[in-house]
Amino acid sequence: MCIEDIRLGRKSGVAITEVTLDAAGTLTKVVDANDYRTHLAIYSTNARQGSIAPSPLVPSATQGIQINEIYLDATVPYFISSESVEIDIQRHGRACCLQWNGVSTNGAVVNLMIIETFLEKE
Repeated sequence: MCIEDIRLGRKSGVAITEVTLDAAGTLTKVVDANDYRTHLAIYSTNARQGSIAPSPLVPSATQGIQINEIYLDATVPYFISSESVEIDIQRHGRACCLQWNGVSTNGAVVNLMIIETFLEKE
């Protein structure tokens, strides 16, 4: 296995999951640590604000990566696209392999879609 296998997606698999961050702001595991993960993408699928961070950091309104829907104008709720976080092993090293946690930061339920790419175990 070499970096070229990772770049071309050879011998890799994908997992797509959904995670809900509750309105109470409870710390929620978004993904477990995985030494075989090569890419992690996290998308918000509803118009709510949340924060994510790798363990041992604790995400909050002031710490972590803020994730939320993007709107053209606050008075006109037209959906443009969801803000996403994408972390890969080539650009971010082992940050994509860590456990990531999340919280809702505005008192509403946040729905996240998680796409993980990982190397198949030999």
